Formats: sequence, C-alpha cells, structure tokens
Amino acid sequence: MIENTFGREILPENETDRLNALRRYKIIDTPSEASFDGIAKLATQIFNAPIALLSLVDAESVYFKANIGMGTAKQTNRGQSLCSLAILNEKVTVFEDTLAEDFLLTNPNVIGDFGLRFYAGAPLITHDGFMIGSLCIIDKQSRKFSSNDRQILQGLARTAMDQIELRSSSLGKIDELEGLNTTMATMQQRLIDLNDDMELANKELYRTNSQLNKSYDLTMLLNKNLKKSERRFRSFIDKAPIAFSILTGRDLIVEVANDMMLKVWRKDETVVGKALSIALPELAGQPYLAILDQVFTSGESYVGDTAYVKLESGGILGEHYFDFTYEPLKNDEGETESIIVIANEVTEQLKKNEYLEALNHQLEIALKAGELGS
Repeated sequence: MIENTFGREILPENETDRLNALRRYKIIDTPSEASFDGIAKLATQIFNAPIALLSLVDAESVYFKANIGMGTAKQTNRGQSLCSLAILNEKVTVFEDTLAEDFLLTNPNVIGDFGLRFYAGAPLITHDGFMIGSLCIIDKQSRKFSSNDRQILQGLARTAMDQIELRSSSLGKIDELEGLNTTMATMQQRLIDLNDDMELANKELYRTNSQLNKSYDLTMLLNKNLKKSERRFRSFIDKAPIAFSILTGRDLIVEVANDMMLKVWRKDETVVGKALSIALPELAGQPYLAILDQVFTSGESYVGDTAYVKLESGGILGEHYFDFTYEPLKNDEGETESIIVIANEVTEQLKKNEYLEALNHQLEIALKAGELGS
C-alpha cells in the first residue's frame, strides 16, 4: 500500500498500463547519464532554480534519472513526492507557494526540514500518451511562474522524453545485435559440427573417385579456417571444384548451393531459398526426393554410385549419371536439421567407358575374323 501524504488520489486510472509503458524503457534505477544530467542542469540555469530533477514514477517509488541540487539522492517515496501529482495532468503542474495549498500541508517535504516552497513539473509523455515521470524544478522560496515559463519547461520535458525514446531505441538495437551475435555463434558452432560430419562423410567418399578425393583435401583445408570467417567458408563452398549443397528442414529448402551444384542442376542462384521439389520439378517421379526424406527421418547417410538422373535444361530432359552422398546434419538432440549433398557427375566418363567397351568389342571381332582368314 502506497503511503499518501496528499489527502487526494495520486494513482491515475490507467496506472497498470502506465507502469507497463514505463518499464518497457528499461530505465528504472539505472545510473545517471550525461544527456539527462545536461537537460536538468539546463533547467536550473534557465529558471535560476537551485534544484532540477528528471523523475520516473514507479509503483511505490520515484527514481531520479537526473538530480541537480539534491545531493546523491537516487529515489524517494511516491506518496511524498510532488512528481506523483505532475503525472496526473498533461499540463505543467505548478505550486508557486506550497503553503497556500491546503492538501500540501501534510506533506513532509513542505512542512518538514526540507522546506519546499515552489514546485513546477512538466510530465514526460510517451509517444502513446502515457505519463511516466516529470522534469521538475524546485525552490525553497515561493516564486511566480509565467505561461512562457511553463512552455519552456514543457519543451525541455519533451526533449528529455525524446532522449528516453532514443535511449530505448538504442537498447533495442543492442539487444538485436546481441541476438545476432548469438545467432552467429550458433551458426559458427553449426559449422564446426558440420566439419566433424564432413570428415566422416569424406572418409566414406574417399573410395568413389579421384575428384572426390580432392574434395576431401579441400574440406580439410576448410576445417582449418572455419573459425576465422564464415564468409571465407561461403566463398570456398561457392568456388569448390565439387558440387555441394545444404538442404534444410523436412521440405528440403535449398539453403546453400555452390556454383558447381547449380551447374550440375542446370539451374541458377534463384533456386536458393526454395524447396528442392520446386527448384527441380523434374525430380517428381524419380526416387531421389524419397531417398532424401528417408535420410532426413532416419538420420542415416546414403551413398549413390553411378545413379541415373533426368535433369531439365532449356526445357529438355537430359539423361545424366552421378556419384553422390546424402549426409544428415543433426542438432544436439540427435534430430536431423539439414542434409549435405555432395555430387560428382560421371556422365561423360561413363559414355567414354561405353565407347571404349564398344571399340574393344569391335577389336575382338576383327581379331577373330583375322584368325579365320589365316
């Protein structure tokens, strides 16, 4: 229960919402700041007043964000502070002689040793209309306060409120950057985890062909530099001599696809961010979407050897052959989050092998024909 020395209601009707508005600024009971001290100091100079306070009215206490002339005081009881009255009216609250106000004659600041005789407080009004505190000047002598004086004090209060809004925006940016740093740290850890998974994948891929062996060496080089820069990692992946991509989520969203993979797919970079089934609609009816879904749900790798794939290029479906690996990336709970795809097209190599086999067959026929002739 708030001690009330004024003999009148000091809680506004919107008190709960007002307190919520005050607390969203994260300014209660914080250290002094030069920008707010400067505004209070300016108020004492403009009005030739010994005391100026930038006050924030909380549920039971009034906190001084800026204090000029009141020593080291940081807060006071709300039920005794005249700033509690200043947040009840959007206009400047003025008591030119406190002893002339009957309801102030029970206030300890007025009748006590402090001897408060003059008070003028302009409310701090938020952008959505809540009065969270005041900028006030205090004197131990009664004095006149003109309408022009009131306008000046209101202007200073608006300046102080603008500074509070700016401070809140800055804190929001800081929180946003901290969140971004946390995300980056998570991504960094994810890349480190990716390194471990890729090392295992490389061991399995070592036997596939010589080009994939080169990818292992390049991946090891990547492992040494991942901690230095994610940008360098991205650049490496984009320019790696193997087709590399990362598919995220059960929908297999194309998160990363380097230049080689785009070349393999016969697509451009517009497929990044799309589900694989949309990026490569020609896969419908082929087994690979189902295999990827099985890798995602089972968490087990899949290696394809000389796999037959139909891919569309320029509106024409072409027949291609690939060696490839699907490697799941898992979180700390062992759940699959993404799938690494590493592929190597062997279409031309296969065609050359078939051509050589045909030549060998023709040679055997020729040799047998020569033997018959002999």
